[in-house]
Amino acid sequence: FLGSFTITARDRISDVSGTSDEVEMIASIRPGESYAFNNGEGFEISLPMGSVDFPSQISLTETNPPPSKKFVFAQGSDQSYTVGDRIYVLAFSGSSLKSTAQLTLPADSTISELNSGEREVARFNYTTLQWEIFESLTSKSRSNPVVGTIETERLGQFAVLAQNTPLGISNAAVLPSPFSPDIAPVKIGYWLDSAFPPAKVTIKIYNIRGELVRTLDRKSTR
Repeated sequence: FLGSFTITARDRISDVSGTSDEVEMIASIRPGESYAFNNGEGFEISLPMGSVDFPSQISLTETNPPPSKKFVFAQGSDQSYTVGDRIYVLAFSGSSLKSTAQLTLPADSTISELNSGEREVARFNYTTLQWEIFESLTSKSRSNPVVGTIETERLGQFAVLAQNTPLGISNAAVLPSPFSPDIAPVKIGYWLDSAFPPAKVTIKIYNIRGELVRTLDRKSTR
């Protein structure tokens, strides 16, 4: 296991329980041994024998992306992406890995399923200050709980990125249909795609004569 967890203890007689503060599990890496770690939620990292030349330590934490890392262009590409809200931070006490590690990231539930863009595994490059897309070693499938497995010789911040699609509206729905103001208020739902989010949206309602009835919404949205 690699990551953070809490411990809950309960007295079976009084039923009184308590929970610890968050505990971070730090793993020791020694020369001449191979390792396989996971966080119990689909994240995995494998280190082959010879990954280090002296005893080292590795740890895993999670963080949320700041606005500057949320809607981005990938390194060396004009394609824009939406970054998931789960950034995996792998800290390593050694100078660098001596062998290539394999890293597997699970699907990020913080990215809406309505976003139909291709999912990619990326690492944040602190030199270029951009997300660097990795080619996956496994075949991709939207039904697969794993986004992909990559090979890397550098640790750091990793995340799942969803490719943004051109501007358009999908999954639009009006409920109830037909509707009447005498029965219940109408609800309008939609999913907005944009290669350059966030996008400003204005919703206007017109009658059958083309006359503006009401402006319902005006805000920034994904």
